[in-house]
Amino acid sequence: MKETVLSIIKVIFAQLVLTAVVILLASFITYKLKVSDFGYKVIVMVVYGIVTFIGGMIIGKVKNKRKFLWGALTGGIYIGMIMIVAFAIAHNGESSVVKMVPALITSLAGGMLGGMAG
Repeated sequence: MKETVLSIIKVIFAQLVLTAVVILLASFITYKLKVSDFGYKVIVMVVYGIVTFIGGMIIGKVKNKRKFLWGALTGGIYIGMIMIVAFAIAHNGESSVVKMVPALITSLAGGMLGGMAG
């Protein structure tokens, strides 16, 4: 059990670091290319999907049974942490929850698919 929790923490940490690096890079690129707000939102969703897919692959390699569930779990924890930080910063309540539904679906699906691929 302790090994499983430690594995999940490592994967989530790796996902968060990877997200920070990729979002920083994407921010620079979108600034230089003058991408619209919608374009930036799409890029962020793609980043969530890719990062959770990678995290799912990692946890899928660590856990050999029910890989898709472990991937979905890491994707859910990952986006849950992002939501908590976003809500703490934004303070705009229910409208933020509705806006995060696509991110939640993307992260769960990305983690699940990554887990199956791992």
